[in-house]
Amino acid sequence: TGANAGAVGTVIMSALPNAPTLSSPADAAANQLLKPKLQLSGTDADSDFLQYKIEIATASTFGGTIVQTIDQSASQTGWTGQNAGSGTGYSATPTTGTTASFTVQTALTRNTTYYWRAYAKDPAGSGEWSAVSAVRSFTPNPTLTLTAPSGGTLSVGQSTNITWTSLGPIANVKLSYSTDG
Repeated sequence: TGANAGAVGTVIMSALPNAPTLSSPADAAANQLLKPKLQLSGTDADSDFLQYKIEIATASTFGGTIVQTIDQSASQTGWTGQNAGSGTGYSATPTTGTTASFTVQTALTRNTTYYWRAYAKDPAGSGEWSAVSAVRSFTPNPTLTLTAPSGGTLSVGQSTNITWTSLGPIANVKLSYSTDG
C-alpha cells in the first residue's frame, strides 16, 4: 500500500562490450613511426555505439609507466575508421567489430619499447581491458625522406646540398656514396 503500489516499469539490461582486439602494430613490431597508428576493434552483444580508451606504457604491467592515455569520449582528435553513430559514439557490429584507428598525437621517444592496451565503452559502461597476452609492444624509429638532390643522384663533379625530411628527431645521419653507380 505504498506510493508505488501497482506501478509497472521496464528494466532494460545492457551487456558491457567485450575486450577489444588489438590488430596493429603487430606484437613486437619495430621501426614504427614516432606517431604510430594503433588499430583495434571491439564487439558488443547489444550493438551499442562504442568508444575506446587506450593506454600506452613503457612496461607490460602498466603500473606507474603509463606515458599516454587516450580517451575517445573526451576527444575525437586522431580517430578514424569507425562508422559514425550519434553524438561522439561510434558503432560496432556484434559479430565482426568495426576497426577503429587512432594516430598517436604526441610523438613517442625513439628506440623505446612501448606496450598498449585498450577497452571499449558503451552506454552501459566500460568493458574489460584487452587481455595481457594481447598487449602489443613496438619500438618507434624515425624515418628519413631524401628531398634533394632529386632522385638521390649527382653527376660526377657536381656539388649540392643534401636535404631530407624526418618523421621524428634524428641524432645521427650516416651518408653513403658510390663512384661506380
